[in-house]
Amino acid sequence: MVSPATIRILKFLLLGLAVVTVLGVIGLYVIGKNATFSTGPSGRHDVGTDPGTQQQGSGFDHTVSRNGKPLFRMRGGKDRRDQDGNLFIEEVLVTVYRERGDQLDVVADQARYNLEQESAVLSGNVGIAGGDGLGLRTSELILKEGGRILESEGSVEFEYGTKVPLHGTAGGLRADLERELFILTKEVEILGDSGGVQEYRLTANRVFVERGERLIRATGAVRVSWGDSLLQADKVAATLDPFEDRLQFLRAHWNVSARLVTGTAEAHRVTRARGSRIGILFEGPEGALSRIEVEDEARGRARIESTGAMGTTIQWKSKLFQAEFRGGVLSDVEAVGRAEMVEYLTQRPSFFIRRICSARSSARFDRDGDFQQINVSTDVDLQDRQYQVLADSARITPQSIDIAGTPVLVDSALGRILAPHIDFSEGNGLIHATGGVDVLLRPSPDNAITSGALMTANEPVRITAEEGFVRHSSHSFLFRGAVRAWSGQRLLRSDQLRGDAEPQRVVASGAVENVWFVDRVTSKGPGRVQIRVNAGNMIYDSEQSLVTYESNVVVAEAPRTLACDKLDVRLAADGKAESLFCTGNVRLDAPEEGRKISSDTAEYDVEREEVVFTGSPVRLTERSGGKLEGATLVYSTLEQTVRVRRREPTVDETP
Repeated sequence: MVSPATIRILKFLLLGLAVVTVLGVIGLYVIGKNATFSTGPSGRHDVGTDPGTQQQGSGFDHTVSRNGKPLFRMRGGKDRRDQDGNLFIEEVLVTVYRERGDQLDVVADQARYNLEQESAVLSGNVGIAGGDGLGLRTSELILKEGGRILESEGSVEFEYGTKVPLHGTAGGLRADLERELFILTKEVEILGDSGGVQEYRLTANRVFVERGERLIRATGAVRVSWGDSLLQADKVAATLDPFEDRLQFLRAHWNVSARLVTGTAEAHRVTRARGSRIGILFEGPEGALSRIEVEDEARGRARIESTGAMGTTIQWKSKLFQAEFRGGVLSDVEAVGRAEMVEYLTQRPSFFIRRICSARSSARFDRDGDFQQINVSTDVDLQDRQYQVLADSARITPQSIDIAGTPVLVDSALGRILAPHIDFSEGNGLIHATGGVDVLLRPSPDNAITSGALMTANEPVRITAEEGFVRHSSHSFLFRGAVRAWSGQRLLRSDQLRGDAEPQRVVASGAVENVWFVDRVTSKGPGRVQIRVNAGNMIYDSEQSLVTYESNVVVAEAPRTLACDKLDVRLAADGKAESLFCTGNVRLDAPEEGRKISSDTAEYDVEREEVVFTGSPVRLTERSGGKLEGATLVYSTLEQTVRVRRREPTVDETP
């Protein structure tokens, strides 16, 4: 039988054992709540032996480390563990420790965490906050590889940046935190807001955001807009400013089009571009548009188009274009390779003003978006609504066109002009050709020199000179310096030649020589006789079919000459001379006949081949020494005979 003392000893031992057991349970609870779990070299946890993995019921704090460095820490409220080793935690806060020293905080309503895989699925109002203004909200987020990889298959709202933050939405997300790579999928929208300085919007099917490189790459139906400007392409890469997080450079590929709107709301300017690749550069404190490159090397169909304030649009086509903007407004465009430029009315695209093709071209624009100067060179082909020009180079301004070539060719309905240098005035339509001019004027009822009888009917007129002026609108012209004009067998030489349409007349001045041929029966039989007229000046009146020569006029028809102060030649409709009327110091010299005649006037009847001299008196001098005087003398050029009429008596002299 056990003594009472022995019983008292056993009770004491049992009481001590109970106390130790309670203290042990309490210690295990405390240790489990505050334990830190580290991954071994294999990166796996020993859940069965590590007391930190014990289920506590409420309150969870767990840190995953690797090689002595913490990867992430997970804390939460209520928790439970299933038979597969998954921990289910409520009111979760996850801190991801990054290698560069900062951290990323993730909150969620719930989490499912797997110790072996070091992965967690967070759900219900998931939010992320990190350095550089990084924030993300979604309904479900997967943490993989110790919190280094984030994935979401649901809708995502995100923001990034501090000075000029990005924010937007997507239908899915995969983020590699160490590489700072964010992949957004499914109807992605990114908004950049810089307080009104540069706000932009990007939408695409898939977007890659590389924070370290400050690069955004988008694919699939990409649209980037800022202000009223829009860039569309199959693929776009956007580089952000390293300090402000605003757009610095855009590079678009495949089926690219851009509409760039600059200026103010009251006076905006539009530049359009299209090609297989387009690059856009933004510079300055406000991120203003600075430069664009448009390229289509394979097909040569790159386009750039600018609309100005004057109601005209200029469009280029080439393999490559480079355009500069000053203060956000288009200032310069240069084409690399052969280009076509078309200028047309903005409201009437079918009404083109001019078209230019050349191997090299560039343009400069004013603040209103209207061109100041266009330079083209090498194999230039310029067309407008009146002319076609082939040249080596041209400089075009709103006021004039300066063209050079070897030679320049200008062709129009009026005719053709060849010259080394041509200036064209836009205001009055005047063409000024210098350096030796060769002109072909086509027959036209509005052109005095081709429509009248001065030249061969219905034939073009060829003119050469040192310098020439031609105005197509009025069918007028002026040539100076060794002028030579001819058509068929008609020739006109002078120092200066001018033609006017209203009234229709041609004026030649300075050493005028006019040559034409007439059919004549001579002593040798029927033939063609040359008639040459020399004078100081000539005026041809097309309406009256009258040619007037003045100042030292000499008419030569071999073997005789006729000189006077003024000669009027009446022309028939076919251009043949019907009559010639000389006045003032008329003198006929027929050396083969040994005969000279002087008078006040002389009229030559071409059909009858007779010259009637009148004067006070008419004097005839023969080589033999004979002299005759009379009031009228009739000279036959065919028979070479002279008939003299005595002066008729006056009334006072009648007996």
